[in-house]
Amino acid sequence: MSKRKQHHPEFNAKVALEALKGEETVSELASRFGVHPTMIHHWKQAFLEGASGVFERGSRKAPEVDEKQVKDLYAKIEELAVANDFFGQKAQTLDRQVRRSMIKPNQSDLSVSKQCAFLSISRSSFYYDPKGETEMNLDLMRLIDKQFLETPFYGVRQMTRHLRNADHLVKEKRIRRLMRLMGLIPIYQKPSTSKAAKGHQIYPYLLRWLRVDRPNQVWCTDITYLPMRQGFLYLVSIMDWQTRKVLAWRISNTLEAEFRVDVLNEAIHKFGLPQIMNTDQGSHFTSFAWTDRLSATLLKPD
Repeated sequence: MSKRKQHHPEFNAKVALEALKGEETVSELASRFGVHPTMIHHWKQAFLEGASGVFERGSRKAPEVDEKQVKDLYAKIEELAVANDFFGQKAQTLDRQVRRSMIKPNQSDLSVSKQCAFLSISRSSFYYDPKGETEMNLDLMRLIDKQFLETPFYGVRQMTRHLRNADHLVKEKRIRRLMRLMGLIPIYQKPSTSKAAKGHQIYPYLLRWLRVDRPNQVWCTDITYLPMRQGFLYLVSIMDWQTRKVLAWRISNTLEAEFRVDVLNEAIHKFGLPQIMNTDQGSHFTSFAWTDRLSATLLKPD
């Protein structure tokens, strides 16, 4: 029968200290120091009790506790805990794929499980190898891309209807996923130009019960969209209410205030001043740039 191996107290304290640091698992420490994991748990508990002398056999001497060493140990534990929390919080802000790429499987002093725990990634997801798209989905993506170049305003429903008309048995759910995967967003009228802005003045309606019977009595203006092959343009025009004549117009690819004011200046330069300018209460016609130009010409904005 082999005799149990005896370890020096300093060796036991060293192993217990490494276990308290938490940088390696108990199994890794057992393999590193050539001891059983149960012994490490026992030494760790005994070390925390502050009596390194319990590892000495046959000694009746009262254990001596190094207060400075214990304080340093607790300070080190607290420092490591704060560092781990800080690293974990910073890692949470990174993209999942970035965190996944940070894991090093061949890291000898830190296991993959520990790295996954620090980076808030499940170990199974690290070993998961995603499958690519099927040949059928790749063919559908090519057809979607080709059709989207022709009709960039096609959404999921219209694209699904187009593929079904071409004898492809597909559902909206699949087309929605593929278009999202390809980053295709249909072009349509998103912003509403008639929404009032917070803080803008609301003007009264001046045309109620008003008889409009001569030119330059009332002008009106509005903004609309012109669909293009690649996107759309904004059209603003000014029209005389009585004659229905378009006095001035402009096209722009942005909703900047300058191109609306330019239209107003052109109409005033060509046809003089109206008595009333009728618009909706949208933020574009209640903005300072527009109302200031009307106020400068002593008009009554509506």
